[in-house]
Amino acid sequence: MATPGNADTRRHTYVLSLGSNSGDRTRNLAAAIEALRPFVDGTPVLSPVIETPSITGFGAPYLNMAAQITTALEPHELNDVLKHTERTLGRTPQSKQEHQVPIDIDIVLCDTHILRPADYHTPHFQHCLSHLQNP
Repeated sequence: MATPGNADTRRHTYVLSLGSNSGDRTRNLAAAIEALRPFVDGTPVLSPVIETPSITGFGAPYLNMAAQITTALEPHELNDVLKHTERTLGRTPQSKQEHQVPIDIDIVLCDTHILRPADYHTPHFQHCLSHLQNP
């Protein structure tokens, strides 16, 4: 897994999508943000948390939010950190199959590039993103 970045390397600005539909959803989101702090420059910019139905129609409603972070990690390194964080917070292949997702964290934007177009265009992500762009 990656380690916090070196001050002499290039920085990237990312926008992450975070969601939780099981357990203490608010606590899961907060724990995910806290787990990312060692890898982030400064304080993450956070959108408000909103509740949405599951996109698939299965499972409990989600709490969703977006976070804008700056880090020296490259996208694949940050993704490794995110997936490790998901596992640490209880996400398993079985929990996803059962539509019980303690935490889901995805990189939607890296600098000006959309990495997950389907996620980018969801209404809940656009709502959260608008709060990051217009606090």
